[in-house]
Amino acid sequence: MIVFAKGLTDKGTTPKWFMKKLKEYFNFDFDPCPYQWDKSFDGLKIDWKLRNYCNPPYSDKLGWLKKAKAEQDKGNMTVFFLPVDTSTKWFNDWLLPNSMILFVKGRVTSDLGKTPAFSSLIGIMFPYGKNKGICKTWDAKHELLSDLLETKEIVENKICSECGYSAKTDDEFNLHLTRPFHLNSLGVTV
Repeated sequence: MIVFAKGLTDKGTTPKWFMKKLKEYFNFDFDPCPYQWDKSFDGLKIDWKLRNYCNPPYSDKLGWLKKAKAEQDKGNMTVFFLPVDTSTKWFNDWLLPNSMILFVKGRVTSDLGKTPAFSSLIGIMFPYGKNKGICKTWDAKHELLSDLLETKEIVENKICSECGYSAKTDDEFNLHLTRPFHLNSLGVTV
């Protein structure tokens, strides 16, 4: 969650104008860390979906990055909205080696027009670690993500509606349908 005062706290939300740009491109189907969620809901303890958006509490970025890495290994994508802090363990050990990073040009202003005391980034953990280690700058106010990223085909993978597997080609998708882990997810003993 983003705060628009000095320092980083767990209060605040992703600005609507900014979220709209992300949703238009990534078509998210789940937010494991919604703002003001039911306290009985714990996004770190459940399975995520195919296209996840996560603006984690800034006091616990590492836990959410570790969970997203586990989801990435299952073929799920997670897009993070985070403060820029390249000197940290969470950035160097978890985000950078597993993500494409878009450093947002300028500061992301709130819906009320307030400016934060820090810069922001978008970390994209594509399925199975595709496109990791790529860093770019994104002018969110003037550029569309589709103009910046050459990875739209990864977002538009063939998705198995039964188990969530993400395949890039028809042949890969058809092969998946015959694999034991797919059949097991459907309750078929192999």
